[in-house]
Amino acid sequence: MSSDSRNFIFIVDNFERAVFFERFSRSLKYMGVTAIYLTGCYQTYRYLSSIGRSVFHLGKKNQVAVGENATDVCKSIEVLTHDISAKQAVKLANIYKLNLSEITFPAESIVVSWNGHQLISLVCQSFFKENYNYAYKFMEISNLPGKLFVDSKGVNAASSLCLSPELIDDYSLVNEGVHAQWLLAYQKSKQGVIGQAKNIKALPIDRIKYSLIGRIKGYESAFDFTNLICPSWLRSKLSRRVNLARVIGTSQPNLPHKYVLYPMQVSSDTQILINGAGYDNDSAIQYCIDNFSSNYKVVVKPHPAEKNLSCFLAIYEKYNDRVLFVLNDTNKLIEDSSHVVTINSTVGLEAMIQGIAITVLGESLYKGFDRRRLLKYIHGYLVGGVDYFSQDPLSIDLIYRP
Repeated sequence: MSSDSRNFIFIVDNFERAVFFERFSRSLKYMGVTAIYLTGCYQTYRYLSSIGRSVFHLGKKNQVAVGENATDVCKSIEVLTHDISAKQAVKLANIYKLNLSEITFPAESIVVSWNGHQLISLVCQSFFKENYNYAYKFMEISNLPGKLFVDSKGVNAASSLCLSPELIDDYSLVNEGVHAQWLLAYQKSKQGVIGQAKNIKALPIDRIKYSLIGRIKGYESAFDFTNLICPSWLRSKLSRRVNLARVIGTSQPNLPHKYVLYPMQVSSDTQILINGAGYDNDSAIQYCIDNFSSNYKVVVKPHPAEKNLSCFLAIYEKYNDRVLFVLNDTNKLIEDSSHVVTINSTVGLEAMIQGIAITVLGESLYKGFDRRRLLKYIHGYLVGGVDYFSQDPLSIDLIYRP
């Protein structure tokens, strides 16, 4: 990808992402770069329009027949997590594609998307591959403080790093002293409040107004509107204590001297659904029992954001007499464990950072890391100096990065 490109297309799946991508604007203006924003969310469209951005609303209501679409909509996050049905996704995909066909795009551009699994991103990728020879950049939070994952192929198992792990060997190995300092800061950050909670702000009245207008006009989906009033992470927090503490209890039991830890992932986690290699929480716990119970006690930590109570209850009732379910602090559980088993959660990466042996059952970019590759990933491959939840301007060099 040439750094001479002067056109960028940002695929904006929600308002939060609009705020993040807009942080590039100062750098874009300084370098004379043209940016186009594409969104299916009406409130996001109005926000970007109000600050003078070149934005197109792909969710404009058009009379489109619901038919076959080249995009595999069933792989979108919205369908996998049952936020919308496959039929609704096909209809939206056709609306997005029709609106895309009416836009004149530049011959050369770099397309920037958040993780690439959202419906609008899948549709845009399909459309651009059919009609243009664009380069791509996919971004995602790394879950390591101040670091962002950026890749030209995708994120997680779809990334170029996962497809070709040897790519990381070209990065320089950081000084052990530098890593030790970073590790202290990392451990301190794990004791803080999650980024979302630190950034709870009053809902701007314009967002609510635009979303209401969009709902009335048929531009804004019920999913987008609900997510504005009560974001998914907040809904998870509100339901967490009812779903877990009531079943397990709030006491923190004494842990065995030797135990293998399985931190559950959210049952609707797209990383399980897309890259789980056939594993879910149920089969992962059974794997732990089959392979570790003769030498270790199996300790299971439910995910605090789990929303499916019936799914969790089924697992709890099935395994409660064979494993120990706890709600103890995850960081402490990892630190004191002998081994950590995960499908593909970033908890596995956190265990590696703490020097704990891990088993990864699904597909994950860190699955084959040794310590050298782990350090190169943290200090070389990941883009540093980026706080996703801040308002600080971002350099366009993030996108130009190989």
